[in-house]
Amino acid sequence: MAESSIAAARAAVYYYDQATKGWKSVDGGLSRVDVFFNSSNSTYRVVGISTKTNQAVINSPIFKELNFQKASNLFYQWSDAKNSYGLNFASEPEANLFATAMNDSIAKLKAGVSAPPPPAPKPAPAPAPAPAPAPAPAPTPAPTPPPAAPKPAAAPGIIDAFKKHPQKMVTG
Repeated sequence: MAESSIAAARAAVYYYDQATKGWKSVDGGLSRVDVFFNSSNSTYRVVGISTKTNQAVINSPIFKELNFQKASNLFYQWSDAKNSYGLNFASEPEANLFATAMNDSIAKLKAGVSAPPPPAPKPAPAPAPAPAPAPAPAPTPAPTPPPAAPKPAAAPGIIDAFKKHPQKMVTG
């Protein structure tokens, strides 16, 4: 199966409880919620994974009749055949990104288009290495320097003392 994420955001996931007529938090924390596209069968789905337990907290198909609604700048909701879902996003930019992916997915399903929204741009590949430079010509030998002047010999007593007791030598 060739499934890939086309949008991801952080959100608290809720189910609507018919008995209490209210929203119930799935795990009391944030989840990573993705919109996935499956290129082998041209389907979309929403999958949420709890950051607390690493367990799936939502796995909802996206279909062309789906009514994805904005309740506030951070809260969106929809229903499938089994449940009503709510997502309370961690930030408005994440809510907008996710909502755009959901609405684009629904529009593509309605239009019968099988391609997903374009993926996020990837960084440009590194440039190809430059060809190796041509070998440099052999260097011209330098003229031989004149012989160095002889160094004056050190006093024999100092060298012998240093060889026998190097830790006691102090230089000034």
